[in-house]
Amino acid sequence: MKPNEIEDSTRPGALLSAFEAGVKSAAPVEVFPGLIAHHKDYALADKAAQRLAEPKQNSPGPYNAYGTLVLLTPESFSCALLDYRDCRSKVFADNEKGEITAVFDYVTPGGAITKPLMGWGQHRATITFAESRKLKEWKKTLEWMGQVDFANFLEDHLEDVISPSGQELLGIATDLEASSTGGLKSRVNLDNGSVRLNYQDDVETSVEIPRNLVLGIPLFEHGDRYKLGARLRFVIGGGLVKFKLLFTNLQDSKEAEFERITQEIEAKTATVIYRGRLVISSSW
Repeated sequence: MKPNEIEDSTRPGALLSAFEAGVKSAAPVEVFPGLIAHHKDYALADKAAQRLAEPKQNSPGPYNAYGTLVLLTPESFSCALLDYRDCRSKVFADNEKGEITAVFDYVTPGGAITKPLMGWGQHRATITFAESRKLKEWKKTLEWMGQVDFANFLEDHLEDVISPSGQELLGIATDLEASSTGGLKSRVNLDNGSVRLNYQDDVETSVEIPRNLVLGIPLFEHGDRYKLGARLRFVIGGGLVKFKLLFTNLQDSKEAEFERITQEIEAKTATVIYRGRLVISSSW
């Protein structure tokens, strides 16, 4: 490489290119004025892999743990908390996001003499409470459904209903489907809160429908069954009936169940859980 080529190479990266040319050259090269480079002066072997391999051979693992355990059940989260926590660990429960997060290397508490020491905040465990498959299926009934579709849905989900009994619900579904071909004649509100729908076809029939249901379904995936109330609504048009459900306490139930699980983890692990959202400082 000619000296004038080096002198003109002032753009970003040019000096590095000139330096590499000098290192690879068989003869000494002036990479820029005053600096001579020769390939014998440098070893181009990559030392990074060797430097990383030595600690792996001489120690059981890195000094600072790194990563997040993504757990599915409160039991697994409790086990992880018991296994990895120390004096630095803190746990945060965010009801709005439906998430509990443990930061094992958060902050070392200070004392009368020592100041708190911030950890890296890089070793964590988290559990997210997503809606269960059963709850998602029942939320389909929040939209209006035809008589036959609603009857088929009830028949397929008998095991999810606590009140009325599964046998009663099966009878309602069967009567609704059988009455779908007849025109609605009248409705009667009963003293027990139910409604009797009278149909007129070849033979006059009637179906007694409860206005309230009690479901027993998990609110969260991998969770326990929870009693969830629902009110039955219907509209009549052209002699036909459409149905839908309204959950009476869904949001309150989800918040209550989240808090119950949080308290359960606190009791099992003897750990105080902060109610709030974890926000990591930019100083990390």
